[in-house]
Amino acid sequence: MSRWAKKLECPVDEDANYKNTFWCNRDLIPIPEDRRTWTWQGFAGYWVICGINTSAWTAGASLLSLGLSATQAIGCVVGVALIAALVAVLAGWPGSHLYLGFTVLSRASWGMRGGFWPVLNRIMTACVWMGIQAYWGGQAVKIILRAIIGVPFVTLRNTLPASANTDTASLVSFFVFIVVFLPLPMIPPEKLQLPFRITFVMITATLFGMLGWSVHAAGGTGALMSTPSTLSGSALSWNAVYGLQSFLGAQASGCLGQSDWTRYARHPNSALFRTGCDGADLHRRHGGLRNHHYECGSRGADGR
Repeated sequence: MSRWAKKLECPVDEDANYKNTFWCNRDLIPIPEDRRTWTWQGFAGYWVICGINTSAWTAGASLLSLGLSATQAIGCVVGVALIAALVAVLAGWPGSHLYLGFTVLSRASWGMRGGFWPVLNRIMTACVWMGIQAYWGGQAVKIILRAIIGVPFVTLRNTLPASANTDTASLVSFFVFIVVFLPLPMIPPEKLQLPFRITFVMITATLFGMLGWSVHAAGGTGALMSTPSTLSGSALSWNAVYGLQSFLGAQASGCLGQSDWTRYARHPNSALFRTGCDGADLHRRHGGLRNHHYECGSRGADGR
């Protein structure tokens, strides 16, 4: 048992002036210069990926379901982006200038032992988000396998009961995604820029392709952009507030933990400048616009 516990410990750098203790390890000390590899392009890619992935795209449609018009929904998205950018810049400053992560910074306000509480909260939030992302990942793999395997996978017999709320093909795809994903967290953060660049190109090309297809198939964006909201008065106002709160809640953990990323910045201002610019503009406003135009085109394409 102790042998396996030893394998789970943080590695100790050569010629290190610290030891692994209850309060200190390689992940808690200020990031040394040789591990500060992130440039402004890396942070730009990070925020763009955050804003144009599948989960972010569902934000616009969920606001429409609350009774907001397309323009009102875009306004909510932009508002959230501005607030999130401000919080991300402020929370990321200690990381880019002092090279300290979220765990150490939590001790400044919560104390040495109390600092474990916000860390535990982040762990629980990460588990929830991992479940959501794994579900979406499984659905994406399901589409890929259907395209590659063809009819045998499309017509795969479902052996699960109705109470499972899923089918055999989805379950198989989920585990395929997990197997592919599991090695990726083993990549050190300072070496994640290349995988992020690859992801950035793939996601951007895919989503712009979907946007172009939907708008072309519908012959334009359709009438959704000019359709008024289905609610009015206090009901509309409270639903808008609900949407703002929901999106801010989804962004809160990532924004407050920005120092975990900005501490790897090669130059301090590259992290803060790109975090602010991309957090406020690219990752939410453009993602929201693309989502709404895609929704407009899709509705026009299927005749709604």
